[in-house]
Amino acid sequence: MNMSFVQPRIELKKYIQSIWVFESPIGMPLSDPSLAAPNGCPKLIINCENAIISTVEGHPQKSKEQGVYLVGNRDGPVHLSTPRGKTGFIGIEFFPHGAYPILGIP
Repeated sequence: MNMSFVQPRIELKKYIQSIWVFESPIGMPLSDPSLAAPNGCPKLIINCENAIISTVEGHPQKSKEQGVYLVGNRDGPVHLSTPRGKTGFIGIEFFPHGAYPILGIP
């Protein structure tokens, strides 16, 4: 499993808090459940390989590979997992005010 961080270009730093890339030949480890805590920052997820399963209050939702997903503000944690297999996705975490100037989505 490899998680790397990329610095946004200087022009984007006032909108984007972080950019991260997740890659794994086997998916997310089952022994280390991932949790996305609500922090007031919208996220754009670019799902390159494999599906991502997000579970909120016991309700799973499967995001298909090769899709783009916008995750808005949440008031509770999200548990993340993937099926076994090669997995890769990119996350762009905006500042709370940063998504609207770039995406036009309030």
